[in-house]
Amino acid sequence: MLRRAEKAERKKILEFIRMDITKGVYLYIDIFHYGVNSSEIEVWVAEEAGKYLLVAMKYYESMQIFSLDHKWDMETCLQLIGNEKILMISGDYTLIQQLYQAEAQAGLYDLSEGYVFHINNYRKFSFNEKIELGKKEDMQECAQLICIDEVFASNYTISGLQKQLEDRIDCGMGRNFVIRDQGKIIAHIATYAEGDHIAVTSGLVVHPKYRNRSYGVLIESYLINQLREEGYEVYTFVVEKKRAKLLEAMGAKLCGKYGKLNKRR
Repeated sequence: MLRRAEKAERKKILEFIRMDITKGVYLYIDIFHYGVNSSEIEVWVAEEAGKYLLVAMKYYESMQIFSLDHKWDMETCLQLIGNEKILMISGDYTLIQQLYQAEAQAGLYDLSEGYVFHINNYRKFSFNEKIELGKKEDMQECAQLICIDEVFASNYTISGLQKQLEDRIDCGMGRNFVIRDQGKIIAHIATYAEGDHIAVTSGLVVHPKYRNRSYGVLIESYLINQLREEGYEVYTFVVEKKRAKLLEAMGAKLCGKYGKLNKRR
């Protein structure tokens, strides 16, 4: 049975996720930063004989789910997702696939999959382009650029993403880096979560008119190498197989697959 996590459980929950952090990087960083009882996130746990079976975290209209062995109450979890009006659910692919199969008759969600990479190193490049730290007032333009990409557009609205990016800047959970051409942002990448010397990079998008150049590789190299110099363990989530092959060629380690359920609109 799922129940609300209590404030005093924060350390124990983090230790549980740490047992296989690649299946719950976002959960770990958010709970590390916000705790389990805050206005930003809501956390539920399921346990048996004093041991956790599952952790679920709501952030805006999305939910992250973590479990080590996937032995948990499926019906209760689906009920929670319905009650909280969740638009996107993500976690380890096996777990998300089980949820998808359980609700398949209702047909409310579409299933997609991707890859989790741990980036130990990334080639450094010399370049003339100016890479800038994005400011809060840039986030609307950043959100508009990010949502040009179909994968991101299926998960966010522009206004919703803008607010999340702004909130991450306000609370020190994320940084955005941009390249401009004549004042217009034409390339973007960000840390979508940072905490306990762990960072997740995402939002890598180059405007279609500029994709015949190397802006994507340059801005990603810049951010990842900066994070590594600051002592961060860096993770990223990838959908496109072409990009996955590029990361592997750059020396990134494939940690596993993740799954995502997006509510049909």
